[in-house]
Parts: sequence; C-alpha cells; structure tokens
Amino acid sequence: MPEPVTQSRTHLRSTDLTNLAAMANAVKAAEATAPTRPHPGVKSAAANALGPVAALIDRTRDTIRKTMGK
Repeated sequence: MPEPVTQSRTHLRSTDLTNLAAMANAVKAAEATAPTRPHPGVKSAAANALGPVAALIDRTRDTIRKTMGK
C-alpha cells in the first residue's frame, strides 16, 4: 500500500478515536446532569433549564431511599 494512503488511514483512525472520546465525555456529562426519572410536565425550553436542579433533587431522593432501604 502506498505510504500516503497508510498515513491518511492512520490519521483518520486517530481522528475517529479523538471524536469518540469527545462524544463519550459529552454523554457522561449529560448523564451526570440529567434527571433520573421523567418529569412529564416539562415541555418548554425555560423549564428544561431546570433539568440540573431536577437531577440534583432526583439523585438526593434516590440516595435517601437507598439509605432508608426502600
């Protein structure tokens, strides 16, 4: 295989890995700030801004219930 083709494939693979790593980090960040249960009344963009607050409340509730054995 000619050298330029091999180099471009290597570059493409490393770029793909970089993109995959960036996407994985974005998913982890979204999961960390997302609510753990649905909030069906939330349909507006302004209400969606409260998602991290809802996530904090949900995670606190989950922790308390786990500690209490429910």
